[in-house]
Amino acid sequence: MEFFKNENNELPKLQWYKDCKPLLLDNIHFSGVKDRLIVMNVAEKHRGNYTCHASYTYLGKQYPITRVIEFITLEENKPTRPVIVSPANETMEVDLGSQIQLICNVTGQLSDIAYWKWNGSVIDEDDPVLGEDYYSVENPANKRRSTLITVLNISEIESRFYKHPFTCFAKNTHGIDAAYIQLIYPVTNFQKHMIGICVTLTVIIVCSVFIYKIFKIDIVLWYRDSCYDFLPIKASDGKTYDAYILYPKTVGEGSTSDCDIFVFKVLPEVLEKQCGYKLFIYGRDDYVGEDIVEVINE
Repeated sequence: MEFFKNENNELPKLQWYKDCKPLLLDNIHFSGVKDRLIVMNVAEKHRGNYTCHASYTYLGKQYPITRVIEFITLEENKPTRPVIVSPANETMEVDLGSQIQLICNVTGQLSDIAYWKWNGSVIDEDDPVLGEDYYSVENPANKRRSTLITVLNISEIESRFYKHPFTCFAKNTHGIDAAYIQLIYPVTNFQKHMIGICVTLTVIIVCSVFIYKIFKIDIVLWYRDSCYDFLPIKASDGKTYDAYILYPKTVGEGSTSDCDIFVFKVLPEVLEKQCGYKLFIYGRDDYVGEDIVEVINE
């Protein structure tokens, strides 16, 4: 505004606006000193666009002068305590004798401290089973939101580790945060065993049905041959024979005809010897002068 002073070396009169509305300079919230606007007790409500307006006279002609200033309020960075992102007071199934890592993820400042405790004691640097590693990742945009990682290496899970939880602590001068992991024995998963048993039984049943369909006759014959002597004696139905074989015989044919071979050799071999039936074959089991009709009825 120094360029717009008049002949008396005076600055032009300024009018201030906030978001296109005239601004009241009440010396309580706002006050004006020469070409400056002073904001009292800055708060979020003061955010906005401020415009200064003035008139400049040159060679008897007036020219308007304006300038817009964007006013942004920033939240005050208050000191805060670190926050543990993980773990979140949880349990973990681990096998006895296994090797694991417990990770503590902390959001805070790089100067904060994060460490593990077990059974109320910090981890000894000379402990042969437990050891800690420390890592940090700085957040360039906000150093108060950097990441701290503390890794607890357990080379071998011992039975004593199931008795007390492992607790991660994160602290600074403004506070402390804590979270734990409780190790537990793995729970037996019966579902996998049941699925395996069901699949195995299904395969066995399908294969058994398939084999039976193909070798049904052979299986039945094998069963009769192997187990016939061990079966309980069945009650007699009063019949002397199970079946009566009657066949046509042409006069003049010898005993070597195809029909005789089938009746006297093939049928007895299969039905009597293999299947256990008792046959009455006409020409083999009848007697001379015997009443055939009576034999059939019997």
